[in-house]
Amino acid sequence: MAIYQFIRDLCEAGAGILLISSDLPEILHLTHRAYVMYRGQLRAELAGAEITEDKVLRCFFEREAA
Repeated sequence: MAIYQFIRDLCEAGAGILLISSDLPEILHLTHRAYVMYRGQLRAELAGAEITEDKVLRCFFEREAA
């Protein structure tokens, strides 16, 4: 919990933080912008209200052929 508060304090003071994480709750609660990578390729850039569990997961998992 202390590390998350430290990150939040830094951001409120105007710092930019680069966080690389595979922990979805961490991404949903700490980020203002998220880049979704899949197999070494950029799949999506999400910002603000676009960063939802559904959108992140849809961008990450492979789409099935119709």
